[in-house]
Amino acid sequence: MQLSIQDIVVEYDLPRGSRLKALGPVSFDIEAGQFVGLVGPSGCGKSTLIRVLAGLEKPASGSVQHNDQIIITPDRASPSPHIGLMFQQATLMPWRTVIDNVALPLELA
Repeated sequence: MQLSIQDIVVEYDLPRGSRLKALGPVSFDIEAGQFVGLVGPSGCGKSTLIRVLAGLEKPASGSVQHNDQIIITPDRASPSPHIGLMFQQATLMPWRTVIDNVALPLELA
């Protein structure tokens, strides 16, 4: 299993028709069993990238592939069953492990 992030760019519309580039281009691959940490100062785009990977936000350009299947593009982004996301202020179920809390949406789907 592999997740491939290719040239992801996120932009936001500003007044008067201009656009703000908030992230990118970002490219990297994650192999099966690999753990990846995103680190950087506040406002550098970590949460924005995670929202794109989870399908909660569309990129302006670039793509995300899971096992060579395109799952996210500027025209196609929806919550992905391949990616678990835990929000910073989320309420955990204390009787479940962290991985079980992250995997809960897969159980409910």
